[in-house]
Amino acid sequence: KNPAAANRTAELLQYMEQCSTCAPDLFSYNTHLHALSIHAKRPGYAQQAYDVLQEMERRSQAGETHLQPNLFSYNLVIDAWSKADDYDAAWNAVKILRNLIGKERPRPDTFSFNQVLSALSRSTRTGAAQLA
Repeated sequence: KNPAAANRTAELLQYMEQCSTCAPDLFSYNTHLHALSIHAKRPGYAQQAYDVLQEMERRSQAGETHLQPNLFSYNLVIDAWSKADDYDAAWNAVKILRNLIGKERPRPDTFSFNQVLSALSRSTRTGAAQLA
């Protein structure tokens, strides 16, 4: 569980993007999200996970449907925010959950809700309980 693993997965994804025979797929991106989530207590890692998720959504909407985030993708980013030592972490986790609730697919599961509850319970933000 070395924090450098998240940096290495980012490097490998960049390499794969340039490779004509080994383009990254959903599994590749979820692996990177997982590495970021594991180390999300480190400053900026949860935000990086969120940025990757947004890029996956953007590219999927632009026609790269094989990069459409699945529930595991969203849960990894919610999990990252639930671990992050960031004033807005709980709010960011709630935003992702609300986004999932408003979608046809994927639908949030118990893990999605539990991680948001965890983020809210750790939050130092005034009114965190009312965010849900």
